[in-house]
Amino acid sequence: MTAWVKALAILAWADGNLDSKEIKRLSIDAVAFAGMDLGSIEKLFDDARAWARDLSSVAREIEPIRGSDLAQGLTHLKRCYELAMSDGVEDPTEIKIIEQLAALFVPTDRVAKVVPWLRATRQAALLEAELLPKGRPLPGR
Repeated sequence: MTAWVKALAILAWADGNLDSKEIKRLSIDAVAFAGMDLGSIEKLFDDARAWARDLSSVAREIEPIRGSDLAQGLTHLKRCYELAMSDGVEDPTEIKIIEQLAALFVPTDRVAKVVPWLRATRQAALLEAELLPKGRPLPGR
């Protein structure tokens, strides 16, 4: 699980800027999935900033993801995409890292379908939130 948290941290720094929404989301994931404490999270942020600048470092740090279970890996990629979109902009560098992650466990002939699937899944979730706001019944019911 640490490799996925590293992947999220690298992704957060990929556009050269770590904003407050990314920090919050990444911190929650680091605690929830890797059991990291505050000191470890701060070190992860610092390390990830350096890793994100060097493609060979990115490859080395995310290599443990290779061979991940497909369903579980796609769930993690959705989390990665949500982190990438937390600033409201789909950055090309972040998309390249997501594709690099997908290539580690998605069959080669399906890697190109991952980003369109992530976009569609996110859009569907946004539309569902509009249609079915939590705690409010549908009109006419």
